[in-house]
Amino acid sequence: MPFCQDVVRYTACVPRYQPLYPNHTLAAKDAWVSASHARVVAERSATERNDTLRSLGENEHGIPGEVVERFFENEDCIDAYKNFLCWLNFPRCDEEGRSLILCGSVCENFFRSCRYSEDLWRCYEPSFNGGKAPEEDKDVDKDGLPVYWRAPFPGQPFRANSFDENGDPIAVCTPSILNGAATAGAGVGVVMWLAALVAVAVVARAGDA
Repeated sequence: MPFCQDVVRYTACVPRYQPLYPNHTLAAKDAWVSASHARVVAERSATERNDTLRSLGENEHGIPGEVVERFFENEDCIDAYKNFLCWLNFPRCDEEGRSLILCGSVCENFFRSCRYSEDLWRCYEPSFNGGKAPEEDKDVDKDGLPVYWRAPFPGQPFRANSFDENGDPIAVCTPSILNGAATAGAGVGVVMWLAALVAVAVVARAGDA
């Protein structure tokens, strides 16, 4: 697992080998995550340096303004996006072999590192599509009906990190490692397990900050 091995520093839940799907392997999944990460970073970086948009004075949505630089020459954002993808697709197993959902800090670190304004963060209440409060219906369509822009974000619902009396992380969510949302380390432990492997890529959406 060459791409994710430096951040998956725990026993991960992955599917048991199935003869019907011989290519559904750990190596193939890691390669897919790597390719997805490279594609999104390249596409977003190209958009951020698009001379046509600059000359038009528009962002990528055709709205007057500038394209917010998130990935271009921003290693913190690129690393945070890698962490999100790897931890989403290779969740941690608890002591009973059950996969753990993502820690909220993983989501927050991605949005913070990639310079999203906090109103765009989607790390909180599932009932609010990840927001901290209900979305205001300030936009309406041609019929006068409210328009809502939020949508479910990959990885939801997130779980708050938990720590013991010594400040060490308790394994209640993925990754549950000290400074895990911001730091990569060495080593990986992987166990084959009966679990459905999540095949979701986080799309680094652009928004006005």
